[in-house]
Amino acid sequence: MKKLTDQQLSILTLVGTFGYLATRDIGRLAWPSHPAKSAHVMAQDNASKLAKAGYLLARDMRLQAGMKQAMPAAKSGIAKGYVLTKKGAEALNDLHAERFIETPLPDGAPMLWFADGYNLSMTDHVTREPLIELLHAMTAADPTLSAVGARGASRNFLGLRPYAHFDALLVDEAGQFVFGLYLTNHNTAKSVADVGKLASAGDPFLIASSSPHRLATALKWRTACDATLDASVVARLPIDVTA
Repeated sequence: MKKLTDQQLSILTLVGTFGYLATRDIGRLAWPSHPAKSAHVMAQDNASKLAKAGYLLARDMRLQAGMKQAMPAAKSGIAKGYVLTKKGAEALNDLHAERFIETPLPDGAPMLWFADGYNLSMTDHVTREPLIELLHAMTAADPTLSAVGARGASRNFLGLRPYAHFDALLVDEAGQFVFGLYLTNHNTAKSVADVGKLASAGDPFLIASSSPHRLATALKWRTACDATLDASVVARLPIDVTA
């Protein structure tokens, strides 16, 4: 494979910070302003090339981590999830080496920002779909924003470990924190308690949910806990996005 393109490096970074991404997820996050079909085709093409070159590993999303499996065949109809290989992680660590050196290393943080995803489970794929959709909507509306997964934050990617309690992040072009994203728990009471804790911390955060009723309850509680924070978040939301 020739030198990796900026777009391919961006795909590797997305996969690395989220731990794994399905082909559809890659399309929505890497090409947020493109129609879904064309973004999906480009994601298939680039992910396949990266897997063939050894930077990504394709996995059958129906199987859990550690289960023996062959790589899903091309055009098999099996939904694929991609994780970083050791080669992919090394490429990203080399790419970000200078900034890594300049970024303080918090206590307990892993030594490097990226690691392979061989042992990661994909069982939360369906659960986190609303999170991917919200990230897509935000980055499509504002090209200066980029998505970062919780795995990347927990490994202190771009110095973002202080925000690792969020389910995902949105950062600006300099890699600075803009929004945290919280994915509601299936238990509404737990979601309300979580939203209260996040509001008390004072960092602006968006709320994603698969349930309109649970989302409405969480949003109401965010307003009740900190109306000023809530208003500042709502003011930055694109038209037709409720978060």
